[in-house]
Amino acid sequence: MNIQKKLTWGAVLMGLVPVAIAVALTGWSANQGATDALRQQAEQRLIAMRDVSKAQIEHYFGTIRGQVRTLSNDKMIVDAAKGLTKAFHAYPADKGLGEAEIAALRADLGGYYKNDFGGEYQTRNGGAAPNMGAVLTQIGTEAVALQNTFINANPNPLGSKHRLDDPKDGSLYARIHNMYHPHIRQFLEEFGYYDIFLVEPETGDVVYSVFKELDFATSLINGPYAQTGLGQAFREANAATGQDAVAITDFAPYKPSYEDQAGFIASPIYDNGAKVGILIFQMPIDRINAVMTHNKKWADVGLGASGETYLVGADHKARSISRFLAEDPDGYAAALKAGGTSQTVIDAIRTKGSNIGLQDLVTEGTQAAVSGQTGFGIFPDYRGVPVLSAYAPLAIPGLNWAIMSEIDVEEAFAAANELTRAIIQWGVGVSLAILLLAAALGRWFALGITRPLLRSVDVMRDIAEGEGDLTRRLDDAGNDELADFAGAFNRFADRLSGIVRQAQVSAQGVAAGAGEIKDGNVDLSQRTEEQAASLEETASSMEQMTANVRQSADNAAKANQMAVGARSQAEHGGRVVADA
Repeated sequence: MNIQKKLTWGAVLMGLVPVAIAVALTGWSANQGATDALRQQAEQRLIAMRDVSKAQIEHYFGTIRGQVRTLSNDKMIVDAAKGLTKAFHAYPADKGLGEAEIAALRADLGGYYKNDFGGEYQTRNGGAAPNMGAVLTQIGTEAVALQNTFINANPNPLGSKHRLDDPKDGSLYARIHNMYHPHIRQFLEEFGYYDIFLVEPETGDVVYSVFKELDFATSLINGPYAQTGLGQAFREANAATGQDAVAITDFAPYKPSYEDQAGFIASPIYDNGAKVGILIFQMPIDRINAVMTHNKKWADVGLGASGETYLVGADHKARSISRFLAEDPDGYAAALKAGGTSQTVIDAIRTKGSNIGLQDLVTEGTQAAVSGQTGFGIFPDYRGVPVLSAYAPLAIPGLNWAIMSEIDVEEAFAAANELTRAIIQWGVGVSLAILLLAAALGRWFALGITRPLLRSVDVMRDIAEGEGDLTRRLDDAGNDELADFAGAFNRFADRLSGIVRQAQVSAQGVAAGAGEIKDGNVDLSQRTEEQAASLEETASSMEQMTANVRQSADNAAKANQMAVGARSQAEHGGRVVADA
């Protein structure tokens, strides 16, 4: 990478890196600040919503308690309880019903149990058929007679049996029923109760019911529904000693209401200090749902697209409908399946159109609230979705319920995330602008630096690779390092030029001396040749002389050998003489 590109990229990085760091820090800081602010805001809103809904539900149950207690002391209810109880036991006789007639009516009633009630039951319970034969055998003579008149022979369709005031059968019960039923029915419709019962305290017989379901005229002591919530409310209220006592039972599946959830509240009826009956209300789930769903106007009350308030019982099951089920049943079923809820429960919720009493709502918040704690936290809800949750127990005598007010974390912090995205987008835009500006400025600065360098490179390349023109000079105008470099180069070139000129002068002198030496060498060469010729003649004479000397030497050697031999012989002769 050349210097120009390096300088350009350096400028880009020097401009971009600080901006990127600044954007990242700003985004993180803004996100943290916004998240904290939104968390506090959501916490305050959810706590306020929890407390408001808590007050509404507690007030509603307080109102129900007040209504059942007040109505049980109302003279009309007192008179109705006494009159209907007497007429109830007299009804078979009034109708002239003997054992044979009761048996025939029981058989007719069995058809209603199996077909009308059984068909609706299966529709509302995923095809499951009820065992109504056992139920039919547990009801008494009065129940058989009255259920035939007010249920089986009632011309109003199923679900509207309460519209019959007078069956016009001439019985005492029919006349008293026609007297009080319209007023009690009006009370039920005005306050949204599911049903209202009058029960005889000694036998437990349901002598009156507004809605005329299959619990009408049965005994809550030994009848088929004695062990239901209705029977429990009766027993608790009947066992109370005070006239203003109130007994309440939690919601649970109730067969006469097709296994829908039913809760009951009861109070004794006294007349001049004597207990003459028990008044029982079947509490309305619809009214409770209306309070908890804010009449399905969640967004209007500040719960956005995912916020809800709901109730949880001591068994950690729902006591009010889920917003998500009300808005999107299919999506809710899919979420439950993904969360591991059994298919049986999902099918029941689909069939009933309600999760009340069916779905387990075991979360960190519900466990804390049911155990009596009030607080706020962030944790997965019953769908497995992280939520902000404000929770608290409810102060309802006889019920261990808790209230939850929640909103999805994703929605609660959406503004913070949106702010972060906006900051990032803004940062990316600014970074691109800075990138382009830095690239342009970097190139401009790089060119300002590299142009003189490139000219210097061209001059040096021309000197090195061209004809070696040392008269070339760099532009040394300016007061920066490049100008200093050009000045230094020019001074170096000046000095190098001087050296080259001196070398040229010296070379010329050397060339002249070389000529003279050449001429002297030619003369010397001629004289050398002459001397060589003389030396050749001398050499020939020397060779002749050498040959003579060599021959003399040979002769001397031979003489020496002869002398050595003579000496040896002389020595031998001397020894011979000596021996002699």
